[in-house]
Amino acid sequence: MADERPRVHQDILQEGTVVAVHHDLSLAVAGILGSDRVIALPPSGRVPVSVLERHASAVRVVALVRDEGDVRDHARHLDLTRLYVAPFPVPLTRDSVSRAIAAAQPWVPRGVRTWEQAVCDLRDYLASPVSRGLRTGWEALDRLVSIRPGDLVGLLGYWKRGKTTFLVQLAHNFASRGLAVWILNFEEAGVQVALRLAAIELGKDRDSVTEDDCGELIVRRLPVAITGRGDAPTDLDQIEKLIRKTHRRLGLDLIIVDNLNYIVRSHDRQVESLGIASKLFREMSAKLQVATVVAVQARKPEHGRDGPPDPEDARYAGDFLADCDTKLVVHRWRRPGVLENGDLYEPYMLVRVGLARYGRAGDVLMVLDGARSVVREATREEVEEFARLRGIRVRFSGGNGNLQQDESLMLS
Repeated sequence: MADERPRVHQDILQEGTVVAVHHDLSLAVAGILGSDRVIALPPSGRVPVSVLERHASAVRVVALVRDEGDVRDHARHLDLTRLYVAPFPVPLTRDSVSRAIAAAQPWVPRGVRTWEQAVCDLRDYLASPVSRGLRTGWEALDRLVSIRPGDLVGLLGYWKRGKTTFLVQLAHNFASRGLAVWILNFEEAGVQVALRLAAIELGKDRDSVTEDDCGELIVRRLPVAITGRGDAPTDLDQIEKLIRKTHRRLGLDLIIVDNLNYIVRSHDRQVESLGIASKLFREMSAKLQVATVVAVQARKPEHGRDGPPDPEDARYAGDFLADCDTKLVVHRWRRPGVLENGDLYEPYMLVRVGLARYGRAGDVLMVLDGARSVVREATREEVEEFARLRGIRVRFSGGNGNLQQDESLMLS
């Protein structure tokens, strides 16, 4: 009896090609190609040796897969040198199977890219805005540092010197451009973080935000998600699961963690725990290709010393900062007496950029308005006032009203 299969398939299969598909789909494909040319991949265990021997002379084994899991566990037994893959065709027709077999590519494990695939990835990357970095929203800071998807950024500062306010302003800078941000705050309740963002968005003091403002805030729909104290898990395994789930649902561009010291609380195993935590955030950032900014609290300064903390001042944070692509230090100087709003610290905030994978070291002077949770770049006049208070001299170029690398304060 003559074989009724279409000639196009006979020609392809006569080249020494057999097709491998998941066991559940093998009968449907065999109805098109013939059972003698189809290898059924079992959901568990390996392909029977007798089946492999029957197809030992095949030049190509084309796996039609729904996802990599269909073939990954069987790849070694099918012989990597002859294994090709193609997406399982939907709908399943003779023509779609023919096209899938013809377009099959050599199988490469996930995470390994052939040269052609790597160049295609590069082309897509260069065509996207992220190749030039994610702007922080502060021009002076963007001149020094470029944050890329997958980067881990460490933010170091003393207690109550403005780390949280800086991070919330950073979140708003991203969200106001339509980028998805998740704030994971272990120190403040979620409603307090939301109040900070509301004050920035409305341009009001936090104390002036009322329930009547909430309708307007909902309409504005900032792409921000918040997990606050009490809702945020402190177990690293649970944190990893929550990060993956949140990114899968929201498609995050930026994750903010405030702060690491609330995760690593055990005095007996702080160094070990911090090392594990730093590796977790670095690996998650790289795998998900999401920029992550993590705050770390510096240990209390020596009595009488008031200046930006050195990375060595991080409380058990040496390993973490070593894992970061960019290191930022924020500092506000203590002011004699108390300000009118009860703040013990000057409004001037120095943001110091340490070594950065994509950028250069330098200082940027900002001004923190605690009542409105706003952090903005200092004007030229404010830089001059700050210099007068500190007893230093600064130079400007281009009239940009802030400090660049060659005019960096680099105060100690």
